Amino acid sequence: MIVHKFGGSSLANAEKIKNVSNIINCKDEAVVVSASAKTTRNLQKTIDQATIAQDYSETLEQIYEHHNEIIKQLIPNDETLRTLIVTDLANIKHILSTITITGFCADSLRFFILGFGEIWSARILTTYLKSKGKKAAFIDASECLIVNDRSYPVTVDWQQSLEKLEIIKSDTPADVYVITGFIAQNKYGKRTILGLNCSDYSAAIFAKLLQANKLYIWTDVAGVYSANPQVVPEAKPLTQLTYKEALELAYFGASVVHPLTIAPMALDRTPIYKK
Repeated sequence: MIVHKFGGSSLANAEKIKNVSNIINCKDEAVVVSASAKTTRNLQKTIDQATIAQDYSETLEQIYEHHNEIIKQLIPNDETLRTLIVTDLANIKHILSTITITGFCADSLRFFILGFGEIWSARILTTYLKSKGKKAAFIDASECLIVNDRSYPVTVDWQQSLEKLEIIKSDTPADVYVITGFIAQNKYGKRTILGLNCSDYSAAIFAKLLQANKLYIWTDVAGVYSANPQVVPEAKPLTQLTYKEALELAYFGASVVHPLTIAPMALDRTPIYKK
């Protein structure tokens, strides 16, 4: 089993999603995805607008048009996906109207809204892979990844998560599973989040649950550098790091992987490849 993780910039438009599909072999693989570029930011923007009674309809329309354009280019005849997104946006709008009245957004509502970005990108990629004849299945992590979110970082209930994941896999066998990053389920059965920018951590969790022998994290900058090559032109590529070295670099702000990603992989000595 190989696990891939693709961030929002890798899923920003139809052409990039096609590139992602070309990387996936669809042979005993899992793909963990972030929301498409700027989607989480725009979802948070609607919450901020609703909280101060500003009009959020234009932002919701931008979110819809962004995803609709991707669908039109990838799978133009698929109306099911559009209908799902329209229904989700209607649910979001209903919640936002309540937030406008109260002037307050509880964390549970915020997490529920923010999680839709990953759900949409995962559904789009799954549907596109299926349209190409691939045996792909969508997994909503908020239905199987069980965490205690009363503290940060969240703690994973490994046994319960594994049991739920195995049931989903048994019910929907596939060659490649497309899994939502970022989101999970708390002990009350509600959608929660692992933390902002935590899709790398999601990928590591699922790599451990699936007993993967490799985790590939795909980004705009191939590999790991001694510094950000976009800022420091003389930055040198690092061909190999120990888990400890990667953790130290991550905590000091280097764009390696999210710091929480290291521990689950180090426990099983699973290699992480930054592509």
